Amino acid sequence: MTTSSIPIKSLLAFGSVLGLAAMTSFAATTFVPLHGFDSDVRGGSAEWDLFTAPSGSQGAAPVSAGLNTPTSTDLNINVLVPIQSPGGIIGGGDSYYSHSGAYSFEVAAAFSVGIDFARVSYALVGSQGAPDPFPIAPDIAAATSLGSGSYADGTNTIFYTDFELGSTATDITATFGDAPAPFSSFRSINGVRIEGLSAAPIPEPSSTVLLLLGVGFFVRRRR
Repeated sequence: MTTSSIPIKSLLAFGSVLGLAAMTSFAATTFVPLHGFDSDVRGGSAEWDLFTAPSGSQGAAPVSAGLNTPTSTDLNINVLVPIQSPGGIIGGGDSYYSHSGAYSFEVAAAFSVGIDFARVSYALVGSQGAPDPFPIAPDIAAATSLGSGSYADGTNTIFYTDFELGSTATDITATFGDAPAPFSSFRSINGVRIEGLSAAPIPEPSSTVLLLLGVGFFVRRRR
């Protein structure tokens, strides 16, 4: 019988590296724009796919779009419990990983034309064996949640929440994130997107629904 000369500590360290690599896949997030977004004169969006600081403002959105492109945007990371190594900014800003600790996000956008509805989306690494969403779901003050869902882009699971604003507004701010306990979420976020428009959003089909539709089609073909 042959025994390995590789120290147990080395194996454990290697396993930790593999685990971290699996949690932090560095790839661009592909958000699905809202239905009718391109032709909506009140439709606009802001998107962050890179993080610039371990806390505080991440600056204006690198990507914005729509006929009603936001005139100003900002994304803030509020650290609720200190993020321990190897957490924080990963891959040169591609991901923000919470190995041990907790954080929340505040995303804001100002539009030149008032909007009546909004969608807030964020991407967590993992599409097969999808991660759990943040325990604190997106919220916009004085707005009514119309529902939430998720879809996969191949690398990430994108969670979204749709809102009807209490009244037509130009400035909106949404919050979401970790609960301050138990201080270890092990989530890696790859991107954030906020959208405004004039009509109620149409929910995206989740990957589970698409799978069930595919199975149903297969069963009908077998008959």
